[in-house]
Amino acid sequence: MKKINKLGIVLFLVFTLLIENVIALGISPGKKIIDFEPNLEKDITLTVFNSEHRDFTAAIFARGELSNYIEIQETKLKFSSQDNEKSFNYKIKLPEKIDKPGQHYADVVVREISEAEEGKDIVIGALVAVVSQLEVKVPYPGKYATANLDIENAKPNEEVRFFLRINNLGEEDIGNARAKITIFNKKNKEVAQITTDATSINSKERKELTAKWTANASLGDYKAVAVVSYDDLETTAESNFIIGDFFLKPLDISVKNFKLGQIAKFNILVENLANRELNDTAAQLLLFDENENKVMDIKSTPTEIEAFSKKELIAYWDTENIKEGAYIGKIILGYEGKTAERQIRTVVKENEIKTEIIGITAFAVDVPEAESKPNNGLLFSIAIVILILSNIAWLIYYKKFRKREN
Repeated sequence: MKKINKLGIVLFLVFTLLIENVIALGISPGKKIIDFEPNLEKDITLTVFNSEHRDFTAAIFARGELSNYIEIQETKLKFSSQDNEKSFNYKIKLPEKIDKPGQHYADVVVREISEAEEGKDIVIGALVAVVSQLEVKVPYPGKYATANLDIENAKPNEEVRFFLRINNLGEEDIGNARAKITIFNKKNKEVAQITTDATSINSKERKELTAKWTANASLGDYKAVAVVSYDDLETTAESNFIIGDFFLKPLDISVKNFKLGQIAKFNILVENLANRELNDTAAQLLLFDENENKVMDIKSTPTEIEAFSKKELIAYWDTENIKEGAYIGKIILGYEGKTAERQIRTVVKENEIKTEIIGITAFAVDVPEAESKPNNGLLFSIAIVILILSNIAWLIYYKKFRKREN
């Protein structure tokens, strides 16, 4: 029985520590974005949440590329079980110049520290840390644009639609942006050329160029290469598409019982339009923020769909450190080596995710102010699951050991 008692004590201590230390912290905002200005000084306020109402001390420090430009006056926070939250400020002092344009980052970390680090007895535990990210956007000198190309498939003699997202990351406005799109077949032979509409794009602004092409070409796989001319400069983007029957159609994308910071379960309803079973069917969802940073890339498990039937494909997204707001992206459907894509737009709120498949579904857009909330539900749920499974394992072990002794 001594072995059983020792095992039970160890498991009990581990489980107790898991429960007591599961995300005692939350932080808001989870991300702060500022535009670079020479010698900019800015105070930023962060709020730390004691969501489990415990007594503990947390250290505050900065890390990352821009950490040398961050001043933290208060390097520790002491929480009592009565404290719901506490706020502190840090100051960002930017230099006269940052040579490399683009995005630059620093993390402000709030980390629970053990009693040993306070000079007292050692406390064994899984110490928790939460992070608020600071992003500084350094504009490119002059005019600088990036491009992303999305294409909707079509059948022969139907219209293929092209969507070009142009992001002006430069310091200067773009007076005229237009794209020429060249279409190639599988043998890399040019099939057609089309041009988009034209537009002006202010500094730090993003706009979309569109074009249409009647697919008077044979069935098969094609590639489109877009050359975007903006004033006297150019940038390129390319993407693949299909001319012909693609038998997998997206009908709806939904998320139920969602809370920001947890795992979102995406239910992707698709329909098999063919008179046969489709194998290896899967859906991939991609989302990008306003700076064209990829914030989501998830994929469902490949499965089979019977002829003329509908089925939900499931994919999961961890929304930790995701902020509320509107995102654009695409859904890529695939089966048996074939793929097709459609544009999507997603609005993320504290307790809701809505996704529109452009041209199929639509919803009224009510975009909330972008601000991160404390995220503590996911790890708590994981710890509870671990606790339950481990207790089951311990009970099984106990019963087997008891039988041996009897």
